[in-house]
Amino acid sequence: MPESEINRRIGVFQLKVELLSLKGEAIARSSQPCMLRFRSKPIRLARTFVMGVPLVAGIANEAQTMRIDALKHQEKWPRTKAVRATLIPRAQTRTLPQLYEAEIFINSKPPWIKRMAYNWKWTLCVWTSMYLYLAILTAFLWCFRPVLFPYTASRTIEESETSVIEVVEEKEEEVMDRRRRERRNQPRRRSIAATQKTYT
Repeated sequence: MPESEINRRIGVFQLKVELLSLKGEAIARSSQPCMLRFRSKPIRLARTFVMGVPLVAGIANEAQTMRIDALKHQEKWPRTKAVRATLIPRAQTRTLPQLYEAEIFINSKPPWIKRMAYNWKWTLCVWTSMYLYLAILTAFLWCFRPVLFPYTASRTIEESETSVIEVVEEKEEEVMDRRRRERRNQPRRRSIAATQKTYT
């Protein structure tokens, strides 16, 4: 809205928003008062002096932007066909504010079940990708462990070889001990010739 003399004198006006059905009937409506920000004459002159070059170049303009949250509606049956916005002058006046440009923004939200399904879809995708990444990383590290960590792999091989040698030595010692025990437990047989010599 331009900061013109008419807009400064208007003050308060009404904004009425209606949702129209396919048959042209009003499904929902809302109206609320609106007013431009007031700036005194010295502030306007100082602002014009400071912003003189951008105003002459067309980069800036002497206008105010109003953002009004007009209506909240839950879509049911009958469906909405159009949105109608109406400016209504204040009581006992006929003048309406001057406009440069007007836009209607519609922010829609799906129902609760669809919102949950949409949000869980992304959550499921994120967690699935994380689990797949961890599984692939674990398999990669397990398969290429000797290449990625050669020092630890050679150390484990040396440790396994030394443990095998120790096990083999222990088994040999056990076998030798068992043979010694068997020899000790065997009964001694004397020859007949030796016994005859001793008795004669």
